[in-house]
Amino acid sequence: MHNFSARNTVKIIAIFILIASVAFAYKYGLKNAKAAANPSGLTGKYGCMVNRNINGFGVLYNSLDSSYTIGMVATAIFDYDRNTVSTLSGEISNYNKINPLLTNYTSTGTFTEESITGHSGAYKSTITLTDTIRNRTGTMTFISIPVNSGNTVLVTEVSDNTSNAPWTGVCQKI
Repeated sequence: MHNFSARNTVKIIAIFILIASVAFAYKYGLKNAKAAANPSGLTGKYGCMVNRNINGFGVLYNSLDSSYTIGMVATAIFDYDRNTVSTLSGEISNYNKINPLLTNYTSTGTFTEESITGHSGAYKSTITLTDTIRNRTGTMTFISIPVNSGNTVLVTEVSDNTSNAPWTGVCQKI
């Protein structure tokens, strides 16, 4: 006959709990804990639709020659866990002329986010994109305001001293 001591009983219980925990983790998986890296606290992916607001810029765009394109519509996926973005944008050549042409381009890039002093709940994101078809790189700045408990983000482009019309849109958590 074996004589079990309290020490052996505790070891057996600890081993049982360890085996049960491993089995639970294997069956149900573990969710990765992610610390918010951005001041907004947003995490995960957001799908966005943005449009260029050309009101007030019509004269400028109407006078462009047909080789110049104007970005008009875009969809994007922002990944706040990795601070990356990918886009599909439609650009129009021959804007407001007889034969306008819409061409789609894809871009990928990164973004950084910072709080805006004096504007609680608003954030400035600087986005660097590389056009994957034409291999051109550019930077734009968006102001974002998370609403709907962080499930929706309102965005607008801000570009000081530029002759480009701004982008405006909305993003929804995926």
